[in-house]
Amino acid sequence: MPVRKILLFAVLAVLAAGCSDLSDSSSGVAPVPSQVIDLTATITIDQPVRTWGRKMLKDYGFRETNDFELIVTREPLYVSNAYWTLFNHTGAHLDAPSHMIEGAQTIDEMPLHQLIGRGRALDFRHKDPNEAITADEIKKMNIHPGEIVLLVVGYKPPTGKDELPAYAALSIEAANYLAELPVQAIGTDGFSVESVAHMYDAIERGIQGNEGITPNHNAFFMRNIPVYEALNNLDSLLGLEAFVFVGFPLKVVGSDGSPVRAAALVY
Repeated sequence: MPVRKILLFAVLAVLAAGCSDLSDSSSGVAPVPSQVIDLTATITIDQPVRTWGRKMLKDYGFRETNDFELIVTREPLYVSNAYWTLFNHTGAHLDAPSHMIEGAQTIDEMPLHQLIGRGRALDFRHKDPNEAITADEIKKMNIHPGEIVLLVVGYKPPTGKDELPAYAALSIEAANYLAELPVQAIGTDGFSVESVAHMYDAIERGIQGNEGITPNHNAFFMRNIPVYEALNNLDSLLGLEAFVFVGFPLKVVGSDGSPVRAAALVY
């Protein structure tokens, strides 16, 4: 075989080997997800009232809307800027432990490695609103320590003026079980990891303190476990064998919560 042909075959072989290495994760090339699933609803002016409903916002003294102040200049060039006034606990958001424990970890203090990891989506859409997700049900799911558990409950926000948020939520026994594993983070497409019905009932019975009124938050926050609420599109994760959840907040100093752009990365 002529020398030039031998050299050509050698070069082609090297190139083929290089391409093979690029597609192999063992080559040191960072993998790229084949699919990125958005788990965050668009932030809008009316998002607080659409998520919470009018009654609960009124009971807590919160405003019904966000505010977007657009500032546009056109001369000597076009520039658009804005001030945002956002409610930090509506829409897809992350609760920091300081949300309910005075002096606890704040959003800007939460390590990023806690906010990305192996995800597990659990389907509880068959349960009635305000029905508890029991510890026995959770144990059957074979959850592993270090997983980010996402509860798919199919929350439908209240529309009546006297209606409260209603959805399936963890029982305190289930919350304690997950917290003690421990999971890396907990999330839900429901209004909260807490049952609003339980909260109102506890307050009406004169119970004081977070342990009695918001026991699920307390179980996770006492262990610095991140809590994601009002996530969107979680049903699209059901049936996936594996995905990575990521939900990074705005790094706001001293904040007890923040909107997040949450996503599932499928490889």
